[in-house]
Amino acid sequence: MTLEQISYLGELIAALSVIGSLVYVARRVGQNTAMMRVKAASERLQREYDIAAPMIESREIAEIWLKAATEFDSLDDIDKERMMVYERRAIALWHHVYVLRQQRLYADAEWHEAKWMIRKFGQRQANREPGGLLRKHLRNPFRSL
Repeated sequence: MTLEQISYLGELIAALSVIGSLVYVARRVGQNTAMMRVKAASERLQREYDIAAPMIESREIAEIWLKAATEFDSLDDIDKERMMVYERRAIALWHHVYVLRQQRLYADAEWHEAKWMIRKFGQRQANREPGGLLRKHLRNPFRSL
């Protein structure tokens, strides 16, 4: 084998090593993205539970929440404040979901469900005040959902 042939063999081995390294890195990036999606979904479920738990555990909170949907202005100041804080948590969760979607860490099916919830619950009277305060700080496309 001549020196030139050894050189070609060395270049071939180096090229195969680079290709192998790129394939390895691509697989690791794919696995990492999948793990981040699972983590994001788990965190979303936990946050949704944290928001729903007070209503599940307290009839009083559930009644105030239902009344705030259409008769927010008739609530006393304390209940208005309670609902604004409660609704703010939901808006913050929805914005977090939106940001995850923008980063492509949120599956299409989950995004369509989240968008439905944002639209449905975003129409509540109780969302007007906290929503108005928060929307100016949120990304423009999120405001239009």
